[in-house]
Amino acid sequence: IDNGIGDGRPVEAQARKQATERGWLFQRVTGDLVLIRRLLAGDWEEDFLVLAPGQESAMTYDEQVIGCRLLKGNETK
Repeated sequence: IDNGIGDGRPVEAQARKQATERGWLFQRVTGDLVLIRRLLAGDWEEDFLVLAPGQESAMTYDEQVIGCRLLKGNETK
């Protein structure tokens, strides 16, 4: 993913090499920094999983994909 920061040619060359060695298709796509900007600005809405103290991320195995749960030992707090 080319997000326009720095010289990505060395990383792209390595990715192309790895793809060739594994028989994978290499595809270069253009990205942007929208999610990074929103993360830093605190504009989280539903695109970010925000954990409170005493919580950890956990797979939900449904359309939500990931959620949060209490850390072991914090269940009664």
